[in-house]
Amino acid sequence: MELVPNNYHKKILSYIYSQKKVTKVQLSKYIDVTIPTVTLYLNELVKIGLIKESGVINSESGRKPVIFEINPENIYTVGIEIRQESLTLIILNLNLCTIYKLQEKYNINNLEEELKNIIYKSIVHSKITIDQILGIGIAFPGIVNDRKLKLEESPIVNIKDYSLEGLKETFKMPIYIGNEADYAAYAENLIGSSKQYRNSIYLSIYEGIGGGIIMENSIYSGSLQHAGEIGHMVIDYKGRQCECGRKGCWDKYVSSKIIDKLIKENNLKGLDELIDIYEKKSNNNIFNQMNEYFDYLATGIMNLFLIFDLDCVIVGGIWAPYENKIKPILIEKIKKENCKLGKNSEKIIFPKLLTKASAIGAGIIPFSNIYDFNLILRGME
Repeated sequence: MELVPNNYHKKILSYIYSQKKVTKVQLSKYIDVTIPTVTLYLNELVKIGLIKESGVINSESGRKPVIFEINPENIYTVGIEIRQESLTLIILNLNLCTIYKLQEKYNINNLEEELKNIIYKSIVHSKITIDQILGIGIAFPGIVNDRKLKLEESPIVNIKDYSLEGLKETFKMPIYIGNEADYAAYAENLIGSSKQYRNSIYLSIYEGIGGGIIMENSIYSGSLQHAGEIGHMVIDYKGRQCECGRKGCWDKYVSSKIIDKLIKENNLKGLDELIDIYEKKSNNNIFNQMNEYFDYLATGIMNLFLIFDLDCVIVGGIWAPYENKIKPILIEKIKKENCKLGKNSEKIIFPKLLTKASAIGAGIIPFSNIYDFNLILRGME
């Protein structure tokens, strides 16, 4: 589906999305045009199925004002996160709500066909049509060239210089690609746990450590589009050897590889058992190793607060579902440090969107053809 609303259309849609329900009078005042002009724009948006009438406001005199709201049942987007062993797919409606999600293993050596298959399967299972899809966003844990639709390289996924132009040819719709931490950060900033903040970093803690940086409600990518490689922030210059050639990179101390190794060596069932042992101090060896892990995690987070003067840091990835367990540990460790971070330690938050944040962020991006997200994030000023 190809929709290209003009600036007034986007402004109206963004206002309705933010306010949920609006009248012609409210819109006329907001965009500073006459009621007949607003009526014309609203009729056009109703005709193409982006908004709908949803009743009237009770009034004792005169004509009852008609209420308009977003129509969530006409157009959709697809968001996909690529990882080494699995693909996560979500479908969003126009209210940015997830109507379908799927995660499955795939053959990384046949990526394009695997992507096509999971998209077709999801369209069928979600009972929508391909003509209702506005676009497809793809989140990748590494460096991308969005203009050439190329996945350039990743430290944790065995893909290099891989073009997705064939996907665009197959589906005949816009394809967007971006870094998974950036997309997660953007999703949390727009509809998640950092919605009330303007400056944040999303920590994507998996096999490697990625950072999605939000500055003044916009993704900060840097001059070379490589910003957010926080896993290669050195925290011990004589420390562990990193694949990048340096020593002491944060990645070598807090990635999920450290946790996976600890679980495997001690024949544990998973993260829940590991955290339980740490809390109860029922195994001194495991407690000491996890305590060191959290020391390094807290140290890196303190560095980020000091460097960027952030409103918050979002701890995502493997720790996303464990806010109640992990947040108190990190806050306690940061408060013990003799630095100016006492109040900022309370600004360690966890993703509302949990482990689906990257896929949801990828699904949000195509809606930039419909909404003015900068306007929405600024509070419709």
